[in-house]
Amino acid sequence: MCYPISTAKLPIAATIVLWSARILTCAILSFWALFIAAHLVGDAGAPSRPLTLADYASLITLVASLLGLGLALKWSRRGAAITLAAVALGAFVNWRILLFPATLVPITAALHILYSYLQNTMRHTDAAAVQ
Repeated sequence: MCYPISTAKLPIAATIVLWSARILTCAILSFWALFIAAHLVGDAGAPSRPLTLADYASLITLVASLLGLGLALKWSRRGAAITLAAVALGAFVNWRILLFPATLVPITAALHILYSYLQNTMRHTDAAAVQ
């Protein structure tokens, strides 16, 4: 896992947001990695019905949102934008993905964007203080 930004100079609110986003991201990715590995190893992975186009779209947006969260560990804004776009497309296909457990994915992406915003405002504040 990469931690590109030192938390030594960040205000406490930004540090809390950053670590909350990182912990939630790692928990979500670990949870899905466990289920994906179990699906690949186990023999119960056969679908109970033929998959439809909506099923494939939901799976693709799920993978894209998980990849976006992984990228958000390194690049907060870009990864979170990918995640939020994937979740929005998935919600367009099937609105039920926005029910409780899955809401942690866009909440985590929003925390990454909030951290990016806090970091950016801190840089502008520091630049104005130097001049």
